[in-house]
Amino acid sequence: MEKFSSIQRKALYGRFVTLIRDEELYRYVLLDRETICHRLGIERHMLNSLLNDFADGISFPAYVNRVRLEKARTLLHDEQDLSVGEVADAVGFTPQNLRLQFKKCYGITPTEFRKSHSTVRHEHPEQRDSKTTHT
Repeated sequence: MEKFSSIQRKALYGRFVTLIRDEELYRYVLLDRETICHRLGIERHMLNSLLNDFADGISFPAYVNRVRLEKARTLLHDEQDLSVGEVADAVGFTPQNLRLQFKKCYGITPTEFRKSHSTVRHEHPEQRDSKTTHT
């Protein structure tokens, strides 16, 4: 049985977060617990224990989905040129699963979110005037 000090456990959890978020492993649709455990050099029960202690007991799939949804929300808001399908692909969801998970989490679909948060760019009045003024 694996024995880790509290400092080692905290470091392992930090490495887990780095793998998922910073190294963007969340982007892989088929990401599974075994891949993460292998990368961390720990067994499944240890990963579950780390999530229980440092992530409020959330399950591995729920943690990954939470990260995916956060990233999708950011992309939907900031990257208006990306289609919803492209956003889904970028964060490791299928388009159908993004729609389902997004609605379950935020209460609206990705398309509805984008429409309600779209930024309309307005020209400055002086720019409009200079385009129509002839000298």
